Amino acid sequence: METGRTIRRLAAVLFADVVGYSRLMAEDEVGALAALNRHRETEFDPAVARHNGRIVKLMGDGTLVEFARSSTPSIAPWPFRRRRSGPIGARR
Repeated sequence: METGRTIRRLAAVLFADVVGYSRLMAEDEVGALAALNRHRETEFDPAVARHNGRIVKLMGDGTLVEFARSSTPSIAPWPFRRRRSGPIGARR
């Protein structure tokens, strides 16, 4: 009888969501989607890669990211926490 060996690993996950995305889509669907894609390509995806993260899944305006080191998610989203108003990626 074969016994399966369970391999465990410590990882951290981050879920990011765009605040006000439904409102932005209602106002300008094409513009909101273009801004979201531009933000992901120019800022979010490179920041995840810099911190050795892996984007697991994209869900509309949400993103699920895995980090191999449990301390990484606390520093990885720092560029995005400061931008809570205005268009996606807009600086305060």
